[in-house]
Amino acid sequence: MTVIENSLNTAIDAEKEAEKLYIEAASITSNSNNKQVYLWLAREEIGHQILLSVELNNYKKEHKFVSKKQVKGAAISTSIEHSEFPSFIQPPKKSDTTATETDIIIRAMKAEAEASSFYKDLAGKTSDAEGKCILKELAQIEKGHLALLTEELEWMNKGGGMFLLRRFTLPPQD
Repeated sequence: MTVIENSLNTAIDAEKEAEKLYIEAASITSNSNNKQVYLWLAREEIGHQILLSVELNNYKKEHKFVSKKQVKGAAISTSIEHSEFPSFIQPPKKSDTTATETDIIIRAMKAEAEASSFYKDLAGKTSDAEGKCILKELAQIEKGHLALLTEELEWMNKGGGMFLLRRFTLPPQD
């Protein structure tokens, strides 16, 4: 097995763990906004798993990546930008966020930072132009997830539940 194949397997496993983490967070929160954010993040991780699995299978056969446009169900979002976040001008409502939920967010932040770094490093190891582009994009998306979680944690620490961005509205599952 090549370095790229091993790395893609590792990435798939990490995406599965991140999905479990977000599902766990959604199951323990009593805040509907928080639940919606966690479920959106879990769906993001599922999309990454699908993309990486297709890429791994193709790489094993063809020793190249396929265009992400050809991967049905990958649902790769655009990176979240700081400009999307709400301001703290008005204090948020009282939060019912638990310490366990805060711990999960901190673990998720660490996982997102590691994932971003991992994809960036992996992009540097492949000479495949399509693969390099996909991996750099995944690194940026994971970096956006980290920025989101950092902002959400700050929002929660100021006494509110998580804020919702328009993109957190979940489409019905196929």
